[in-house]
Amino acid sequence: MLRVAVVGLLIMSACGADEPLDVPQVISAGGPVLAHPVVVPIFFAGDEDMQAMVEPFLAALPGSDYWAATTREYGIGDLRVGPTIVASEAPPTTGDELEAWLRTMLDGAHPGWPAPTADAIYTVYLPAGATLTSSFGTSCVGFGGYHGEIAIGDTKVAYALVARCQSSVTSDLDFATMLTSHELVEAASDPYYRTAPAYLGFDDDYAVWSVFEGVELSDLCEDDRAEVVHLGAYPVERSWSNRSMREGHSPCVPVPQRSFARAVPDLPDHVGDVAADQVLTRGVSIPAGTSRTIEVRLHADGATADWQVKARDLAASVLGQSDALSFSWDRDTGHAGDVLHLTITHLRSGTHPFSLWSVGAEVTEGTWYGMVGD
Repeated sequence: MLRVAVVGLLIMSACGADEPLDVPQVISAGGPVLAHPVVVPIFFAGDEDMQAMVEPFLAALPGSDYWAATTREYGIGDLRVGPTIVASEAPPTTGDELEAWLRTMLDGAHPGWPAPTADAIYTVYLPAGATLTSSFGTSCVGFGGYHGEIAIGDTKVAYALVARCQSSVTSDLDFATMLTSHELVEAASDPYYRTAPAYLGFDDDYAVWSVFEGVELSDLCEDDRAEVVHLGAYPVERSWSNRSMREGHSPCVPVPQRSFARAVPDLPDHVGDVAADQVLTRGVSIPAGTSRTIEVRLHADGATADWQVKARDLAASVLGQSDALSFSWDRDTGHAGDVLHLTITHLRSGTHPFSLWSVGAEVTEGTWYGMVGD
């Protein structure tokens, strides 16, 4: 991972005090974004019903507040939608077949297929009953959609795949619009992640966030279901905003209507071996078999009732390992401006992640990650 300087930032707490606070920021690895993205939707013959439903959603994206909120701060301009392509071929069944098919169809010799451009996102919608297997797994089992890149001559081309997945809680169309919004934001902000990555993960100080939240802008918010966001009648997914995080709001935009609360632990040390990459990240040094008490400061972007803070040993609860940490509080509830005290006991040697989770009926629940090392 790239190492960058962490900048002191100002957060306005609900009690009215300005407090300096370092916050995680997604960093660019230096690759390009799509400054003027053009979505080229691709359907397959016989899928006219889905085409007729998805095209109005795509038409609503250009000029929308949603697109601006999720992309503008990263140097991405307004989105345009190109003419729809309806393919007569059978849909590809593997990721390799998909890329080979796109290279063939974009060779300039196939009527109805525009010449490839560096601004295009060729967005392929699988029809009902079609499945595709890639390095991510099988569609609708291992993934709902993904984006990638191919090279056509000297031109790098971004593409996205949207699978047709059945859901017991949402319609095919709603699933498709959420997947589309997710993949388009990522394809525009990190179009060539294999060869020239752009916005992809955090700096070393916050490397543990990438392990548990993801690395691209939409991945970082795909589990944020506090409130469903809509573009008109269409549900869309939130995406990570560095600016919103800096300003003390939910990092997932558009921001929820409820106040956003988070508990920020004091992480005075640097500990190592995040995901075996030998990265030193911010954390707490505690020799195995001993305990240490740290301060936890509560922040919110609006008036709230008291909320509860829970500490989780991620080695046990997420990674499936034996217990590595235990926790005790002087108190585990409070409001913005309060300072709680958390005692962490390091149960076994090594470097182990934990999270603090703010829970309350009146707040949007924020999570903060840290590491404990010997």
